[in-house]
Amino acid sequence: MGVYGGLGPMTNAVLWVEVVVFAFFVGLRLYTRKYILNSVGLDDYLVLIALVLHIVYTAFVTEASIYGLGQLYADVGDPVIYFTAVKYELFSQVAGIMVIGVGKAAVGVFLLRIVRSKIQIWFIWACLGITAFITLFASITVIVQCIPVEKSWNPTTPGYCWLDFSKVGYTVGSWFVAADFSFAILPWFVIWDLNMKQKEKVTVACGLSLGVFAGVCGIIRTKALSGLNASEYIYDTVPMLIWSATESCVTIMCSSIPVLRPLYIRVKYGKDGNSSSSGNTSYKLPMYGSGRKWGKFSKSGLESSTDERGPTFHTTVMKNSAENASNENILRGAAGIERTDEISVSYEQFGKKVYTQPTFTSAMSSAPPTSGLPPKTWTRDTNREFFISTDPKLLSVKAINAAFNRDFVYWVTEPFPGEVLSKILHGSVGFGVYRWIQPAESTNDSITPSSENTEQIGLARIVTDGCSFAYLSDTYVLPEYQGNGLGRWLVGCVAETFSKENMPYLRRIMLLTDDERMQAFYTKMFGMKVIGREERKDMGRDLVFMCARPHAQP
Repeated sequence: MGVYGGLGPMTNAVLWVEVVVFAFFVGLRLYTRKYILNSVGLDDYLVLIALVLHIVYTAFVTEASIYGLGQLYADVGDPVIYFTAVKYELFSQVAGIMVIGVGKAAVGVFLLRIVRSKIQIWFIWACLGITAFITLFASITVIVQCIPVEKSWNPTTPGYCWLDFSKVGYTVGSWFVAADFSFAILPWFVIWDLNMKQKEKVTVACGLSLGVFAGVCGIIRTKALSGLNASEYIYDTVPMLIWSATESCVTIMCSSIPVLRPLYIRVKYGKDGNSSSSGNTSYKLPMYGSGRKWGKFSKSGLESSTDERGPTFHTTVMKNSAENASNENILRGAAGIERTDEISVSYEQFGKKVYTQPTFTSAMSSAPPTSGLPPKTWTRDTNREFFISTDPKLLSVKAINAAFNRDFVYWVTEPFPGEVLSKILHGSVGFGVYRWIQPAESTNDSITPSSENTEQIGLARIVTDGCSFAYLSDTYVLPEYQGNGLGRWLVGCVAETFSKENMPYLRRIMLLTDDERMQAFYTKMFGMKVIGREERKDMGRDLVFMCARPHAQP
């Protein structure tokens, strides 16, 4: 017969409310990663496992409260019922220790998405290894601390206890607190070296360092472990049970808040990141929470991965019409002019030779001259959600200006007026990176991309005469879509277009960068070399001029 009362109802109320809060943040996190970022990772699965363990923990505590948890021995009266309550509380501690350990692991794996320093990566892996060992050891010994096992919750049972679990509890609690503060401090070393305004650096670093609150909860929980040696076990351990659940809940909340920023942007500003009241106002989203590979973090608008593996790309020819313009009328004054392109395309894997030979039949136009390069579209067999195209009709002035107004595009101080940006885009070749708005499985080659069914998420702009010179500028992929190999693919499409086979008279291809890590990337993709530097005290680093002579011409 159960005895329910004392601190039991209050304990249950607190724990089940925290379960609801826990589940709410996990649901939002998974929705953001799955449907907005399309990059569900190991940390998200760990968070889901932590939620299941948290529910198991709360269920055991609830069962223990039915048998008198939260009351004194004298109030329970029956020793059998009292020791039954102790048994279920010990079972709850197994789940409680595991949920805290899994929560710390989720935070560590999340940080592996954004760090790239080998020292930082090894530090995180070391923390994860120690956390896994301590979690498993404590979860097992909390039950088998005595022989026979029954003596762990019933001291009247003949046998002996080979371990003082209170010492294990203090060790585990101290380590969890140390892990919380370590994972909270680490982002400052990552963020502080980025090309961002100092105020934005502080904001981003603080957002990634919310784990300090979990550390504070851990300190309080560790102090409450004194109840493990108390004579009134199921009464004196109530604070420990509550703060254990609180630490787990706060850990998941604090690690999920940075991930939810793309959802906040989508809800408040729409898919382009713009406020409905102003076309040039965007929320400043820093570069975390994206689905990167572990240990990869880019300070520029591109991932700097040089992974040799690559999917098969296809080139599709886009039909030109009389309205060869973007959503913002990039090519004004071209109405009534029709151009027909005949293009032969060979389908090859990226990295192999691809030959495209255009022939033009075009009337004179009053519009400014362009490069004359025919529009092309690239898709990937492995993921048809994204595609790259040089079709100017797809370029979105609104989306590009929204990106220019975010801090990760640090080389643009403020967005351009719409007409000015239209001129800029018209005078160059824009390699746009696009995402189908409808589900990827519903897209096929018969669907014509337009502003209604696509969203622009990246750009590489090439200033070129279409024959002998090219200058690479304004190259980025939105941070929330980095980690999908889009940056390397984008630059690869540029390299293919300006290859020796497609442009035999190309004399120079140039660019500027201040990111030393990107220099190796551009060297690999274009064969570029550093030809000069410009000291920029306002940026705190030098600008590097890079140039490639594809055909060794003067």
